[in-house]
Amino acid sequence: MILYENTIERFNEDVMQNAIADRAAEKYQAHYKRRPASSEYRSWAISLAILNNSFTYSGLKDNHIVEHLDLQMQMRNNLMNEDISKRLN
Repeated sequence: MILYENTIERFNEDVMQNAIADRAAEKYQAHYKRRPASSEYRSWAISLAILNNSFTYSGLKDNHIVEHLDLQMQMRNNLMNEDISKRLN
């Protein structure tokens, strides 16, 4: 599922306006018919802002970015983490 797709210049604007996680959440909600967890939302805001720093530092502007979410992999990892937690307790 594509969370975000646009030019790097627009991506930078969305990050600078603190709207990048909102854009990703809108796509997520339209696709899955539910809101993302607050931890997921925060993760997008932080990680995509860091990614933007890399683009800014490298001088990229005319390229295109596509941010993809693999929910099945994420769910599998969450189940594995729950299983590990149960074994430790």
